[in-house]
Amino acid sequence: MSIISSLPPSHPTATLPMAMEESISSAQWLIAKWSCKSISATSPPTFLFVTNNQEARDYIHCVNGLRTIMDFYFSTHSPSPNTAVAHNLMQSAMKRLEMEFHHLLSINSDDFNAALTSCADGECDILSNPFAEDLKMIAHCMIRAGYGLELVRAYKSVRKNAVDEELVKLGFQRLRSLKLKGMGDGMLDQTVQAWIHAMFLAVGRVFNGERILCDHIFGGASDGLVESSFAETATEGANSVFLTGEAIASAKGMRSTEIIFRLMDMHNAIQEAIPLIESVFSFESTSSTQRQVLDLLFKLRHSIHANLEDFESSVRKHSTKPAVPGGGIHYLTQTAMDHIARLAGYTAVLSSIVTDHPSAAEKTRMPESFFDTSAASESPISIRFARLILVLLCKLDKIAETYRDISLSYLFLANNLHLVVERVRCTPSLLNLMGEAWVITHHKTAKKYASKYEFAAWHRVIKYVTLDESCASLSGKERLRKFKAAFEEAVRKQRSWTVVDGRMKEDLKASIARKVVSAYEACVDDLLKGDESTVVRLRPADLEIYISDLFRGVVDSSSSGSSSDSSSTSSRRMFFGR
Repeated sequence: MSIISSLPPSHPTATLPMAMEESISSAQWLIAKWSCKSISATSPPTFLFVTNNQEARDYIHCVNGLRTIMDFYFSTHSPSPNTAVAHNLMQSAMKRLEMEFHHLLSINSDDFNAALTSCADGECDILSNPFAEDLKMIAHCMIRAGYGLELVRAYKSVRKNAVDEELVKLGFQRLRSLKLKGMGDGMLDQTVQAWIHAMFLAVGRVFNGERILCDHIFGGASDGLVESSFAETATEGANSVFLTGEAIASAKGMRSTEIIFRLMDMHNAIQEAIPLIESVFSFESTSSTQRQVLDLLFKLRHSIHANLEDFESSVRKHSTKPAVPGGGIHYLTQTAMDHIARLAGYTAVLSSIVTDHPSAAEKTRMPESFFDTSAASESPISIRFARLILVLLCKLDKIAETYRDISLSYLFLANNLHLVVERVRCTPSLLNLMGEAWVITHHKTAKKYASKYEFAAWHRVIKYVTLDESCASLSGKERLRKFKAAFEEAVRKQRSWTVVDGRMKEDLKASIARKVVSAYEACVDDLLKGDESTVVRLRPADLEIYISDLFRGVVDSSSSGSSSDSSSTSSRRMFFGR
């Protein structure tokens, strides 16, 4: 309470100068006692708010009263020698309070950091520290006296370093120093995950906590100082955090297939953090941080889209040689579908990115069989995934052409298309994009490939024991000899071929046995006409045993039918950098 406000209403105004002189005299004694000039150069200073809490409150009360007296003199234009005295006392008091504020903030920074970094949902009990109220009291006193700039200077000199130290503890200094080019998948994953974790802590604890501290100390006295103090201490650190993210998003030479997933993880993390970022950095003076976050999102989206295009291009340009011995699953099929299935898990972020690039989702360039009738299947993201799979299937067609044996090429297509269909069917997010109709259509196509394999591989055997016109000129014995030779050759070759799916394998064996054995049984007696002296007759049971031994998948380069004897392992590299 000031000396003026404490006077009774009936007190004659003539007594005011005397009362104010007494108040100035009292203030002069207390301010002189704690003057910065009284600090010894040879001994550590004594701090008022640390040693004597009651006298500290008296000091604040005294300075507030002095401010009221000065306001009275200025408002009434009353000339008085006390004006200069009061002004000098105020300057001395402000220097002392600035020093006290700096000291209290310094000795309690670690405690404040601990309390602020444990804040949850924007609420924090920093009042558990008794000096928090002292800092607020000093700040409000200095603000009323017009010394806000000095106050912000003192606050920044302590808290900016405290914020920077917290960011160092979170690992941002180490992250900034990393060389991203040529970084392996494992290290890349660790780096991005470390950045995401540190970013959440920086926004949710460090910067949010600093905003809470600024609001507590300066709030209610000056919104402008809340803004300027927070901007001075937090903006540079925040920009550093998101610049590190930009370095990752814009890194050149990072061609691993894993990078797109890490970029999408970063994108999702930032999207999740944006509401809090907008709340914490809501001031005009901190809008640069919000802009930087948006720039980072833009760079991430650009990099994700470019990486998606790179993936499609890498599949399109993948070498068609060497073919897989035995017609099994090509490495490209396995790795591409693994990649596509994982991409489908990021449908939300990819949907918005693909929508921003409509040229990448033109339905007119796609076969009608690649769409079902659902609305979801015609969305840009569904079309984009359908196109990725179509590019893969077209490449598999090209690879199939490298087989010398057409029946093996059909078996290769049946195997690989079956895997593609099964990955779509068993991946809920991918099935949702492609639709049940797509699965049904392409499952039928895989079965057609299997049927074409069966006809191409076994018609040349069966024709000798049927009414095939090409064998009409052969005698019965000659036809049986040729049947036996063709059958043995087919078994020898196809024993090392591969049918990956167990059900498809058994279905093919059953179908082959049914057609071969039934045709053989139906005409073998007629062909021999009772003369078996020159023909080693095969029993139907023997045929079934031989057929049951097919598709063992034991690679025999002499019977693989591929255009190259090289193992598929030589192609087991990442897509990028081929």
